Amino acid sequence: MKVKTIAGEVYVVSSAGGCTVTATTDDGQEITLCTVPAGGQKAFAAIGGDVEVSDPGAVVQHLEAANVPLGMEGACSASQVIDMVQTALYDFTEASLSTEVGTANLTAHLVTLAPVRVPTGRLKSLAMQCRSNSPQYLAGPIYLALYERSADGAGWEKAGVSTAAVQQVVGTSSTWSFRDVWLHGRELRIQPISSADDSFVESGSVTLGLIGVASSDGSKCDTLAYIPQLTFNYDRQMDRYVPMSYGKDAIDFIIANKDALQALING
Repeated sequence: MKVKTIAGEVYVVSSAGGCTVTATTDDGQEITLCTVPAGGQKAFAAIGGDVEVSDPGAVVQHLEAANVPLGMEGACSASQVIDMVQTALYDFTEASLSTEVGTANLTAHLVTLAPVRVPTGRLKSLAMQCRSNSPQYLAGPIYLALYERSADGAGWEKAGVSTAAVQQVVGTSSTWSFRDVWLHGRELRIQPISSADDSFVESGSVTLGLIGVASSDGSKCDTLAYIPQLTFNYDRQMDRYVPMSYGKDAIDFIIANKDALQALING
Protein backbone atom coordinates (compact mmCIF):
# COMPACT_ATOMS: atom_id res chain seq x y z
CA MET A 1 0.00 0.00 0.00
CA LYS A 2 1.08 3.59 -0.62
CA VAL A 3 1.30 5.97 2.35
CA LYS A 4 1.64 9.75 2.10
CA THR A 5 4.67 11.18 3.91
CA ILE A 6 6.56 14.43 4.42
CA ALA A 7 10.23 14.40 3.42
CA GLY A 8 12.50 14.59 6.44
CA GLU A 9 9.83 13.58 8.94
CA VAL A 10 10.01 10.39 11.02
CA TYR A 11 7.35 7.66 10.91
CA VAL A 12 6.84 4.44 12.88
CA VAL A 13 5.49 1.35 11.15
CA SER A 14 4.04 -1.65 13.00
CA SER A 15 3.27 -4.94 11.26
CA ALA A 16 1.81 -8.19 12.55
CA GLY A 17 3.07 -10.17 9.57
CA GLY A 18 6.28 -8.27 8.84
CA CYS A 19 6.91 -5.90 5.95
CA THR A 20 9.34 -3.67 4.11
CA VAL A 21 9.03 0.06 3.56
CA THR A 22 10.44 1.42 0.30
CA ALA A 23 10.61 4.79 -1.39
CA THR A 24 11.52 5.96 -4.90
CA THR A 25 14.06 8.72 -5.47
CA ASP A 26 13.64 11.50 -8.03
CA ASP A 27 15.75 9.54 -10.52
CA GLY A 28 13.58 6.43 -10.15
CA GLN A 29 15.82 4.39 -7.82
CA GLU A 30 14.02 2.28 -5.19
CA ILE A 31 15.40 2.48 -1.63
CA THR A 32 14.48 0.24 1.31
CA LEU A 33 13.91 2.50 4.31
CA CYS A 34 13.35 -0.26 6.85
CA THR A 35 12.43 -3.92 7.25
CA VAL A 36 10.03 -4.87 10.03
CA PRO A 37 10.01 -8.42 11.48
CA ALA A 38 6.70 -10.18 12.11
CA GLY A 39 5.04 -8.65 15.14
CA GLY A 40 7.65 -5.87 15.20
CA GLN A 41 8.00 -2.15 14.87
CA LYS A 42 10.58 0.10 13.19
CA ALA A 43 11.08 3.80 12.56
CA PHE A 44 12.15 5.42 9.29
CA ALA A 45 12.81 8.89 7.91
CA ALA A 46 10.79 9.76 4.81
CA ILE A 47 12.71 10.97 1.73
CA GLY A 48 9.73 12.12 -0.34
CA GLY A 49 5.96 12.50 -0.57
CA ASP A 50 5.06 8.83 -0.18
CA VAL A 51 6.34 5.35 0.68
CA GLU A 52 5.29 1.85 -0.34
CA VAL A 53 4.51 -0.57 2.54
CA SER A 54 4.39 -4.24 1.55
CA ASP A 55 1.89 -5.19 4.27
CA PRO A 56 -1.54 -3.62 3.57
CA GLY A 57 -2.48 -4.21 7.21
CA ALA A 58 0.52 -2.36 8.64
CA VAL A 59 -0.01 0.76 10.78
CA VAL A 60 2.11 3.80 9.89
CA GLN A 61 2.15 6.70 12.34
CA HIS A 62 3.83 10.07 12.05
CA LEU A 63 6.29 10.86 14.82
CA GLU A 64 7.71 14.35 15.32
CA ALA A 65 11.43 14.06 14.61
CA ALA A 66 12.20 16.25 17.62
CA ASN A 67 10.55 13.69 19.90
CA VAL A 68 12.79 10.83 18.81
CA PRO A 69 15.80 10.46 21.16
CA LEU A 70 19.14 10.57 19.37
CA GLY A 71 20.10 7.07 18.22
CA MET A 72 16.65 5.57 18.80
CA GLU A 73 15.56 5.39 15.13
CA GLY A 74 15.03 1.78 14.14
CA ALA A 75 14.93 0.41 17.67
CA CYS A 76 12.66 -2.61 17.71
CA SER A 77 13.63 -4.68 20.75
CA ALA A 78 13.97 -4.21 24.48
CA SER A 79 17.63 -5.25 24.36
CA GLN A 80 18.34 -2.54 21.77
CA VAL A 81 16.70 0.09 23.96
CA ILE A 82 18.69 -1.09 26.99
CA ASP A 83 21.92 -0.94 24.98
CA MET A 84 21.10 2.59 23.80
CA VAL A 85 20.39 3.81 27.33
CA GLN A 86 23.51 2.08 28.66
CA THR A 87 25.65 3.65 25.93
CA ALA A 88 24.22 7.09 26.67
CA LEU A 89 25.03 6.90 30.40
CA TYR A 90 28.22 4.84 30.51
CA ASP A 91 31.58 4.20 28.90
CA PHE A 92 32.86 0.63 28.84
CA THR A 93 36.30 -0.89 29.29
CA GLU A 94 37.30 -4.49 28.56
CA ALA A 95 38.05 -6.59 31.62
CA SER A 96 38.47 -10.23 32.63
CA LEU A 97 37.97 -12.32 35.75
CA SER A 98 39.71 -15.68 36.10
CA THR A 99 39.95 -18.46 38.63
CA GLU A 100 43.10 -20.18 39.79
CA VAL A 101 44.61 -23.00 37.71
CA GLY A 102 42.99 -26.32 38.57
CA THR A 103 44.06 -29.97 38.56
CA ALA A 104 40.92 -32.05 39.24
CA ASN A 105 39.11 -33.76 36.37
CA LEU A 106 35.35 -33.31 36.76
CA THR A 107 32.11 -33.93 34.91
CA ALA A 108 29.25 -31.61 35.94
CA HIS A 109 25.59 -31.16 35.04
CA LEU A 110 25.37 -27.76 36.76
CA VAL A 111 27.89 -25.17 37.93
CA THR A 112 26.99 -22.71 40.68
CA LEU A 113 29.28 -19.73 41.22
CA ALA A 114 29.41 -17.66 44.41
CA PRO A 115 28.98 -13.88 43.94
CA VAL A 116 32.70 -13.26 44.48
CA ARG A 117 33.36 -15.29 41.32
CA VAL A 118 30.93 -13.34 39.09
CA PRO A 119 31.74 -10.03 37.35
CA THR A 120 29.49 -7.01 37.00
CA GLY A 121 29.08 -5.81 33.43
CA ARG A 122 28.20 -6.85 29.87
CA LEU A 123 29.38 -10.43 29.29
CA LYS A 124 31.28 -11.05 26.06
CA SER A 125 32.59 -14.59 26.51
CA LEU A 126 33.18 -17.38 29.02
CA ALA A 127 36.10 -19.79 28.61
CA MET A 128 36.42 -23.05 30.55
CA GLN A 129 39.21 -25.61 30.60
CA CYS A 130 38.06 -29.10 29.60
CA ARG A 131 39.11 -32.18 31.58
CA SER A 132 42.40 -33.83 30.57
CA ASN A 133 41.09 -37.37 30.07
CA SER A 134 38.05 -39.56 29.33
CA PRO A 135 36.66 -38.01 26.13
CA GLN A 136 33.77 -40.52 26.30
CA TYR A 137 32.26 -38.38 29.07
CA LEU A 138 31.97 -35.32 26.85
CA ALA A 139 28.68 -34.33 25.28
CA GLY A 140 28.23 -33.13 21.70
CA PRO A 141 28.25 -29.40 20.94
CA ILE A 142 26.60 -27.58 23.84
CA TYR A 143 25.21 -24.16 24.63
CA LEU A 144 25.61 -22.54 28.02
CA ALA A 145 22.52 -21.11 29.73
CA LEU A 146 23.10 -18.62 32.54
CA TYR A 147 20.75 -18.08 35.47
CA GLU A 148 21.40 -15.23 37.90
CA ARG A 149 20.14 -14.90 41.47
CA SER A 150 17.37 -12.29 41.52
CA ALA A 151 18.08 -8.91 43.12
CA ASP A 152 15.81 -9.72 46.06
CA GLY A 153 17.53 -13.09 46.55
CA ALA A 154 14.23 -14.95 46.36
CA GLY A 155 14.76 -16.87 43.12
CA TRP A 156 16.58 -17.16 39.81
CA GLU A 157 16.32 -15.18 36.58
CA LYS A 158 17.56 -16.30 33.17
CA ALA A 159 20.39 -13.98 32.14
CA GLY A 160 20.90 -15.45 28.67
CA VAL A 161 22.27 -18.22 26.47
CA SER A 162 25.50 -18.44 24.47
CA THR A 163 25.22 -17.40 20.83
CA ALA A 164 26.38 -20.80 19.55
CA ALA A 165 27.00 -24.38 20.64
CA VAL A 166 30.63 -25.35 21.25
CA GLN A 167 32.23 -28.81 21.13
CA GLN A 168 34.56 -29.43 24.06
CA VAL A 169 37.86 -31.17 23.41
CA VAL A 170 39.91 -32.97 26.05
CA GLY A 171 42.88 -30.95 27.29
CA THR A 172 41.83 -27.65 25.70
CA SER A 173 39.95 -24.51 26.66
CA SER A 174 36.55 -23.85 25.05
CA THR A 175 35.02 -20.38 24.69
CA TRP A 176 31.31 -19.53 24.54
CA SER A 177 30.29 -16.08 23.28
CA PHE A 178 27.35 -14.04 24.58
CA ARG A 179 25.32 -11.09 23.37
CA ASP A 180 23.05 -8.73 25.34
CA VAL A 181 23.84 -10.57 28.59
CA TRP A 182 24.35 -8.46 31.71
CA LEU A 183 25.74 -9.83 34.98
CA HIS A 184 25.45 -8.08 38.32
CA GLY A 185 27.95 -9.83 40.58
CA ARG A 186 25.27 -12.11 42.01
CA GLU A 187 25.22 -15.89 42.43
CA LEU A 188 25.24 -17.53 39.00
CA ARG A 189 24.22 -20.91 37.63
CA ILE A 190 25.79 -22.28 34.45
CA GLN A 191 23.85 -25.07 32.75
CA PRO A 192 25.02 -26.99 29.66
CA ILE A 193 22.17 -27.56 27.20
CA SER A 194 21.92 -29.17 23.78
CA SER A 195 19.45 -26.64 22.30
CA ALA A 196 19.39 -22.89 22.90
CA ASP A 197 15.76 -22.90 24.06
CA ASP A 198 16.04 -25.84 26.51
CA SER A 199 14.51 -25.10 29.90
CA PHE A 200 16.38 -25.29 33.20
CA VAL A 201 16.81 -28.78 34.66
CA GLU A 202 19.01 -29.01 37.73
CA SER A 203 19.96 -32.63 37.08
CA GLY A 204 19.90 -32.58 33.28
CA SER A 205 21.58 -35.25 31.18
CA VAL A 206 23.93 -32.86 29.32
CA THR A 207 27.35 -32.59 30.97
CA LEU A 208 30.41 -30.35 31.00
CA GLY A 209 33.94 -31.72 31.09
CA LEU A 210 35.92 -29.53 33.48
CA ILE A 211 39.19 -28.97 35.25
CA GLY A 212 38.17 -28.09 38.79
CA VAL A 213 39.63 -25.88 41.52
CA ALA A 214 38.76 -26.65 45.14
CA SER A 215 36.69 -23.81 46.60
CA SER A 216 35.31 -22.85 50.01
CA ASP A 217 33.27 -19.82 48.92
CA GLY A 218 30.07 -21.72 48.14
CA SER A 219 30.82 -22.38 44.46
CA LYS A 220 29.96 -25.90 43.31
CA CYS A 221 30.19 -28.31 40.40
CA ASP A 222 26.97 -30.22 40.99
CA THR A 223 27.31 -30.87 44.75
CA LEU A 224 31.13 -30.84 44.88
CA ALA A 225 32.91 -27.85 46.44
CA TYR A 226 34.82 -27.00 43.25
CA ILE A 227 34.80 -24.18 40.75
CA PRO A 228 35.73 -24.73 37.09
CA GLN A 229 38.97 -23.26 35.81
CA LEU A 230 37.40 -20.40 33.86
CA THR A 231 37.75 -16.85 32.56
CA PHE A 232 35.00 -14.27 32.09
CA ASN A 233 35.66 -11.61 29.45
CA TYR A 234 33.29 -8.69 29.84
CA ASP A 235 32.77 -4.96 29.41
CA ARG A 236 32.94 -3.15 32.72
CA GLN A 237 30.76 -0.05 32.78
CA MET A 238 32.05 3.30 33.96
CA ASP A 239 29.92 6.40 34.53
CA ARG A 240 30.12 8.76 31.57
CA TYR A 241 28.90 11.63 33.75
CA VAL A 242 28.92 12.47 37.46
CA PRO A 243 27.17 9.49 39.07
CA MET A 244 23.58 10.10 40.15
CA SER A 245 21.39 7.56 41.85
CA TYR A 246 18.49 8.08 39.45
CA GLY A 247 20.68 7.05 36.48
CA LYS A 248 21.33 3.64 37.99
CA ASP A 249 17.72 3.38 39.13
CA ALA A 250 16.56 4.02 35.56
CA ILE A 251 18.83 1.31 34.15
CA ASP A 252 17.77 -1.18 36.84
CA PHE A 253 14.12 -0.41 36.16
CA ILE A 254 14.50 -0.94 32.39
CA ILE A 255 16.33 -4.25 32.83
CA ALA A 256 13.86 -5.49 35.48
CA ASN A 257 10.93 -4.66 33.20
CA LYS A 258 12.47 -5.77 29.89
CA ASP A 259 9.57 -8.10 29.01
CA ALA A 260 6.99 -5.38 29.60
CA LEU A 261 9.08 -2.92 27.60
CA GLN A 262 9.28 -5.39 24.70
CA ALA A 263 5.50 -5.82 24.75
CA LEU A 264 5.07 -2.04 24.70
CA ILE A 265 7.47 -1.67 21.77
CA ASN A 266 5.68 -4.40 19.85
CA GLY A 267 2.32 -2.70 20.47
